[in-house]
Amino acid sequence: MFKEDGTRKKFVVLVIISIALVGVFASGILGNIFGGNSGKAGNASFSNVNNINEPRYNLSGFILVRHDAVNETIYNSLGWLRIYTNSTDIFVYSIHPLTNKTLVFNITLLKVEKNGTAVNVAENGDSVTIDYIGMLPSGKVFDTSLKQVAENKSIPKAYMFRERLSYKPLSFILGSKMVIKGVEDAVYGMKVNQTIGVTIPPDKAYGYYSNKLLAIVPIEEKIPRETLFRRYVNVPVNQFYNVANPKVGDIFMIPSTNVNASVLSINNNTMTLELLLKVGDIFNIGLPFNSTVIAIYPKVIEMEYNAKVGQVIHFRGRPWNSTVIDVN
Repeated sequence: MFKEDGTRKKFVVLVIISIALVGVFASGILGNIFGGNSGKAGNASFSNVNNINEPRYNLSGFILVRHDAVNETIYNSLGWLRIYTNSTDIFVYSIHPLTNKTLVFNITLLKVEKNGTAVNVAENGDSVTIDYIGMLPSGKVFDTSLKQVAENKSIPKAYMFRERLSYKPLSFILGSKMVIKGVEDAVYGMKVNQTIGVTIPPDKAYGYYSNKLLAIVPIEEKIPRETLFRRYVNVPVNQFYNVANPKVGDIFMIPSTNVNASVLSINNNTMTLELLLKVGDIFNIGLPFNSTVIAIYPKVIEMEYNAKVGQVIHFRGRPWNSTVIDVN
């Protein structure tokens, strides 16, 4: 019923695309400290170690993973995702489940207020309150404000129907685009206690499919086995919620990791940290496998991901598991 936010749709797709594996880390603290792009073998042009006057590093090796996705439509924290696969790729469509669909609504106008005063006819700018039943053309209900409809097992429900903890009439400002355009158009001009039925085409509901919302991920994907990150990093002081009044010389653990850091300087609201790692240290920075420090240079640290053939892993944000099929 509420209008789909196009920004959220774009965000979902960017999340799916951007989890192009190990080059992307958690946002916030981890993103600031470890958030550089992983390199390709023999290439030291990493976004977080550019222009630091170090030699070009010979990174080699890869991890080959197979993504174990299946054809399905799911609802998770990112919203609705339609996933389908072929022999080479996974197609991830970020959609509202009512995209491309004609909808049928029964709407009862319960109340209209204009500047706090009750009126009888709904116009743009008025506060309106309605009861509604939203259906597919087949008659299956996908949403309703009425408890007696939602809980009546004899009334067929569409697959995207979700029961709520409570049901109540829907209130919104007419003309504010808080609900889909077809509902606003239908309510405009209605009288209090009037009930109407209306058929709403996709362009006035949740729109049509768009390839802009499609992300393609190869079923088998190579991840560089080694990568670099800065040994010294600048981070906002306020990101370290677990450190009260940090001082130069303080040593503390970076949240969500087992990595210690030392405060080298504090300038206004920014701290310069040195990551206290040594060759052989094993740590985790939010990836599905641990990492081992294999070299420390004056300005950067080189690490290797500890993946094993046959290991089943899960990349944060991806709605499937993956299996390591080769480590080279």
